[in-house]
Amino acid sequence: MSRVTKNSIKVWPYLDNISNNIITYSSEHLNKSNVVSIDLSSLKTITTSGAAILLTKLIKTLEDYTCRIIRPENKEIDNFLSKIDFYYFIQENLKIETENLFESFVIKKETEEQVFEKNGSNYIMFPIFKLNFDVEKERIGYENFTDWFADVLLKKEFDIIKDKRDKLGTVLFEIAKNSQDHTDNIAFFGLDLLLDNDTQGRLSFSFCDLGVGISRNVRDSLDGKDNGLRKDAAKHFSFSDSYQFAFGIGNTTSKNKKNKGIGMSMIKDACHYLKMELSIWDARSMLLIPEKITHTELRKNVYDTGNNVGFYYYGILNF
Repeated sequence: MSRVTKNSIKVWPYLDNISNNIITYSSEHLNKSNVVSIDLSSLKTITTSGAAILLTKLIKTLEDYTCRIIRPENKEIDNFLSKIDFYYFIQENLKIETENLFESFVIKKETEEQVFEKNGSNYIMFPIFKLNFDVEKERIGYENFTDWFADVLLKKEFDIIKDKRDKLGTVLFEIAKNSQDHTDNIAFFGLDLLLDNDTQGRLSFSFCDLGVGISRNVRDSLDGKDNGLRKDAAKHFSFSDSYQFAFGIGNTTSKNKKNKGIGMSMIKDACHYLKMELSIWDARSMLLIPEKITHTELRKNVYDTGNNVGFYYYGILNF
């Protein structure tokens, strides 16, 4: 096993709940002339939704570095990361050294659901899904994702939420469409299902893209434009102002003329119907989507994270 060096990113050990979202990783202390260690050795708990967020953070932080992976000491977690394609996507999107003096590391795409029982509950954790956004093929990333997720929803494990499938699909399909419209990069989706019994359980997911986020997109799209607002309005927009605009019906920052500006409103309405907790992590803030979109309610539901956490959605559906 490779030894930990100072030129490393030490990964937070608990990646199985929403607290993982607030953890940031910095490259300020790293030396580009040396290999950077991604230190996963102390991982204790992990889910696919947590792994997708970690994957996105590492890609954004280490895109200019050559890296090696220090694998988890816990062999079950190491195997989990292989099966859900975490290692594969790390290698696909970063320059990874797979051989050194200490070990040789073969990385391959495995794409296997992970099913296990713990404390009387059944866990189904799906492989990480990568969305490729192609400017030339406008909807290919979105369509591949929606086809895949529609098949997932038809699995027997999801019979427990059969009356919620359509609305859950609405939330995720609109998130994917918004991501497609506002970034020409990639996105990752992680999904976990916990079944306590035949009638109760919890679904959690993360949807992470490498774009600049909704707040920045809104300000950039309005800056100096003739849109009924004063020309310098964007410079004075707070985080809450940006999201009030984004949730407004007919408002859009997309360059696609087919976009009607109703996606965020549809996401909000579907979440309200499902009683889903959906948080949007954007730059230095986290927004818990409120039932009513007013400036007052948005401000009540925005939290300062203290650091730039990136951009992703995190949803929890209890049933």
